[in-house]
Amino acid sequence: MKKYSGSWFMRRSTTQRGFTIIELLILMAVLGVVAAIAIPNFSRLIQNNQLTTTNNDLVGALNMARSEAVRRGAAVSVVPNPTFTERYQVTAGGGAVISDFGGASGAYAITLTGANPRFSATGLLLSGGSQFDICRTSGEDGTRITLTAGGQIRSARITCP
Repeated sequence: MKKYSGSWFMRRSTTQRGFTIIELLILMAVLGVVAAIAIPNFSRLIQNNQLTTTNNDLVGALNMARSEAVRRGAAVSVVPNPTFTERYQVTAGGGAVISDFGGASGAYAITLTGANPRFSATGLLLSGGSQFDICRTSGEDGTRITLTAGGQIRSARITCP
């Protein structure tokens, strides 16, 4: 059996722990490149989510108005408060508020072409055809919500004018 000498066994380790300055600089350079690639894509993801949220909220309000009109057997409208971009409401005849919605998310704007949507007790659109455009700025992606005279609600992606 070999016996270890005390001096070898008790010797302190001379290896250093941690990072060298070169390793830290390389790490920071790699993180900088990753951040430069990820941040623009992340902001685009946020914009797409805001557009989808705004579109889904408005489609949901229109579907609610149509179903409430059929359920109540009376006309129900979707009206701005004061604009569709800021807030909008689902109202029954006489102006009684059924539900209130927060408007557009982020920097998006909602514009209406045609009259405020008003559904009859049969679910048909009384106000004629209406169309909502949800856009941020000219030339960017947006959505168009179209209401047919039969009360159907369609949503499609568009390039904003």
